[in-house]
Order: sequence, then structure tokens, then C-alpha cells
Amino acid sequence: MKVDFLTSTGIKIKQTDNCCHFTSDAVTLGDFVRCRPTDTVIDAGCGNGVISLMLYDKFKCKVIAVDIDEHAAKLAQENITLNDLDIKAFRADIREFHKTFGANLADVLVCNPPYFSTGSKSRQSARAGARHDDTLSLADLATAATRLLKYGGAFYICYPLDQISRVCQVLENHDFRVKELKVLPHLVLAHAKKSKGRASAKVIF
Repeated sequence: MKVDFLTSTGIKIKQTDNCCHFTSDAVTLGDFVRCRPTDTVIDAGCGNGVISLMLYDKFKCKVIAVDIDEHAAKLAQENITLNDLDIKAFRADIREFHKTFGANLADVLVCNPPYFSTGSKSRQSARAGARHDDTLSLADLATAATRLLKYGGAFYICYPLDQISRVCQVLENHDFRVKELKVLPHLVLAHAKKSKGRASAKVIF
């Protein structure tokens, strides 16, 4: 276990070497998200809480951190406590979260999801779950976002660049309008709005 400084404002984060170690994808996605102080934000698959900590530190919004893995949810809560932040962390399946906490409760939902469908899996269940999409498919995630977001709410996600067309299609199939795409060498960041109809997405390179 080690403690790193996450932001210039002094936010600290505990990380483990074998699991729940945040990647540059998570930090890049966290930097891409825009919130208001009055927003309720769900960080789905929060891992050690890196995005939750970043968003609360930057926007002072209400953040709900959710992870299906017990170790991840516990570590996220430890990081919240370490920084004395007003964030709630839950061990829960994001696909079932609306059944306990209600639908249409969030203004923003952000997720750095598992997106590998091929390749060898780690023997550690937490690491495998964080990387391979058989634990949470893109369609399952979009369905959960549709249930949890208010109408007009924002959905932020990152995915491999070579799957950009698939990401846009799945989002549109689940009543999201893709508003903005940020294209990086290996990654695409998508910002979508829960609403009917289609719109041309702004593409940023």
C-alpha cells in the first residue's frame, strides 16, 4: 500500500500494487467531466475512488461512488476518509443500483468501464472485473445510466479509440445524444446527454 498525491490541492489517494491502482485513463476522464456544485454525480465502477476525489475536489458537487468489488469499495471509502470529504461509497452492482436508491437521481454519471473482450484474464477477480467487459458490458452500462440519470443528464465514458462507432451506436440505442467526443491516441472520451433525437457531436483532438 502506498499513498500518492492526486491533485495540486493536496488530495491524497491510497493505492495497492496488485489491485485498484488507477490509470491515466481514469485521470484523463476525470479531467474531461464538467459538473456544477448543485449536481449529484455517480462514479460507476469507482475503483479506489480516483474520479470521485477529483470531481469533489474540483466542483464540490455531491458524489456517490459505486463499485461491485468489496475491496475497491472499501479502499474508496478509506480514501474519502483520508481526505475528510463528504462522499458516500457503496459496494453495489450499478445495474441494480436503481432498485435500492431510486431511478432518475443523478445529474451526471461517469464511468471508466471494463472494455477488454479478448485476451488473458488476471487470476485476481477484482483486476479481471475492472478490465474485461463480460462483467459489465457497454449495453448494460448504458442501460444503467439511462435508469439513473435525470432527463437531460450527462453521461461521461472512455473507451478504446477503435470502438468509437460502437460506443456512439450503443449510446444512441439507449436514448443518449452524443454531444462531444475527445479523441486521444488510444482512447475516446464521450460526453452524451440523456434525451431524444440525434445531434452532431463536437469532436476535439
